[in-house]
Amino acid sequence: MESCLICRKHLEKLPEIVFNDEYVTVSHYLSDQYSSQNYLGYYFVEMNRHFDGIQNATDSELNAMMKVTRKLAHALMDKFGGERIYTFILGDGVKHLHQHVIIKHNGTPKEYRACRVDEWPEAPRGSYADIMCLNSEIKRTAFSSIES
Repeated sequence: MESCLICRKHLEKLPEIVFNDEYVTVSHYLSDQYSSQNYLGYYFVEMNRHFDGIQNATDSELNAMMKVTRKLAHALMDKFGGERIYTFILGDGVKHLHQHVIIKHNGTPKEYRACRVDEWPEAPRGSYADIMCLNSEIKRTAFSSIES
């Protein structure tokens, strides 16, 4: 669908994409390509098929989403040693099923928990190049054993 942001990203095969298979695509969130203030460790697991709502997913799609999410979570914890991994599906902004997978870095204050975790000013941040380096590590540690 031309009007869907996620579908366009998949078609354009943007460099932020770390992994994709028959069912899902994984990419790092990029708030600003020209800034060094991007939150490091904020990923999306997006369904390849265009549909809205988890209730419309097939069992195979959900299994793929969870398998990839678990591998991504392990890789993020190995890399950063964070406090936890947040995962959530909102669906209000983009009507294409996607899951946010975000590491809660060590020392994150209470006021920056959950959906506000990426607002913490002291969190590890980086440039587009830093994200590309992180993606290379995540790809190697999380997804090298999965056929793509």
